[in-house]
Amino acid sequence: MNRRSLPRPNSLALRLFLSSAALTSIGLLAAGLILSNLYSRSVQQAFDAQLEAYANALIGALSAQISGRSAAISLSPPQNIGEARFLEPLSGWYWQIGEGRGAILFTSDSLIGSSLDFIMADSANAPDDTLEGPGGEAIRLFQRSYKLPNNSELLVAVAGNVTQLNRDIADFRSSLLITFLVFAAFLGLAIYLQVRVGLRPLKSIRQALLEVQAGRSQKIEGRFPSEIAPVVEEINGLIDANKGVVERARTHVGNLAHALKTPLSVIANEASGAGVKDKKVTEQITVMRDQVNHYLSRARSAAGLAAVGTSTPVEPIVDSLVRAMEKIYRDKDLKIKVSMEDNIVFRGEKQDLEEVIGNLVDNASKWAASKVAVHTRKTSETQWILCVEDDGPGMTSDQCKQALKRGERLDETVAGSGLGLSIVVETANLYTGNINLERSDLGGLKAELTLPCVSEA
Repeated sequence: MNRRSLPRPNSLALRLFLSSAALTSIGLLAAGLILSNLYSRSVQQAFDAQLEAYANALIGALSAQISGRSAAISLSPPQNIGEARFLEPLSGWYWQIGEGRGAILFTSDSLIGSSLDFIMADSANAPDDTLEGPGGEAIRLFQRSYKLPNNSELLVAVAGNVTQLNRDIADFRSSLLITFLVFAAFLGLAIYLQVRVGLRPLKSIRQALLEVQAGRSQKIEGRFPSEIAPVVEEINGLIDANKGVVERARTHVGNLAHALKTPLSVIANEASGAGVKDKKVTEQITVMRDQVNHYLSRARSAAGLAAVGTSTPVEPIVDSLVRAMEKIYRDKDLKIKVSMEDNIVFRGEKQDLEEVIGNLVDNASKWAASKVAVHTRKTSETQWILCVEDDGPGMTSDQCKQALKRGERLDETVAGSGLGLSIVVETANLYTGNINLERSDLGGLKAELTLPCVSEA
């Protein structure tokens, strides 16, 4: 059994397993106590019935002596009543006959001069108690008063050794405990299998949702139990509704882009003169166009982020952009070293991934002397890191902070709008990621971008 098959803390499977196991344990414990008490009571009642039978046999033997005779006849001790243990000294099996609480008339040979007087005095009100016999053994005592045909009243006491009885009860309880432990183990296994099988449809739904999230499926598909099928239908409905909202948002963004770009183009054409004012208007139109493009791009990204099932493989994007940069900066004899972990899939739009990787690699290529290194790796099931390094002049800690601000440019002699790194920051924030700038081992700048990834199925 691997770790994935074990119920996790605070999981529904663990709650069901523990609650079922607890109730089963309580039920088995109660059943064990009841069965043990019933067996103990049954064997004790059978033992007491045996003692009573011996007492009845003793009275029967005495009654036979006076049947049809004078009331003044003297009684003789009863002979063997079918139990040889009454003849063995201190065997634990004894009988005694007395005149009420008065003189003792007869005793069994097993008493060898002792009597049951002290036992009878201590246990007159508790005939079922286990007492200590003359030989130190554990005995149970039965005593009763009888009236003979000659109207004389006798008190008969019969005691039996319960050592074997107690041993039988203990053996039964041990066997019962072992049986119930084995039964509990099988029940525990049955409960575990029942929970796993019963919750398997939920695992299937989770797997289907991962497929949707990874973009490998459009909705949850498959046959599910009638109790879960309505939930699946509702989730599929939410996925369809989400897609509808995203499509409408993208349509509105496209319409807005068209509505803004056309008037800006007309104004730019009208202000294409050589005058100072015309140049100023053209410059501001360019700024406005950049701002419109930027924010419309952010709006499209936000809409894409809201879409369920949007994902992009990282490796093809990196390879494509690296080849493009090597061609663009061919005159620098730039060498870009790429090291990528396999099967990383970005959970987001392809355009956004191209934009952030393009900005970072372009920035590194622009400032590098001759070397750029690009690395990708997973840090968890849901996150991955893109690391871009160069051997350029690098930046100080203060410059790193300033470079991440929107529109900041540390060197005006290098072409660019200053929006590159700030766009990366905004995209990272949009996807609940982050970017960190620091000194690289190559000597220049090291940019580490953290973004979400699709969990492996």
